[in-house]
Amino acid sequence: MASGGAIWGKVLGTLRGNGETVLFDVCENVEKVFVEQDSLLVAMVKSGGYAILSKQDNQSLVKNIVSQYCPYRFTVRLVEEKDPWEQSFQQFKNIAGDVPLYVDGKKVN
Repeated sequence: MASGGAIWGKVLGTLRGNGETVLFDVCENVEKVFVEQDSLLVAMVKSGGYAILSKQDNQSLVKNIVSQYCPYRFTVRLVEEKDPWEQSFQQFKNIAGDVPLYVDGKKVN
């Protein structure tokens, strides 16, 4: 069976070909697409895109397109955006290892 990304590429092509420009733009900007058990999962970071893709008529349209290319159920999830400082801090910790880190004189790890 094809990967989640390959299936999603076909979904995008169909949306574009059908002139579904708003839905195409939303679907083009998903964070991640993957297959989990019997579902094609689409992770959204932006809540506005999630709201559009979660609307009943849009979900039905995408579900119908997905069913043309695979037997998986279509599922969309909202993923919380990480705080940019927290992301940078985690990246720095990964590089620095177990070295004590201080911010404004206070130990932060």
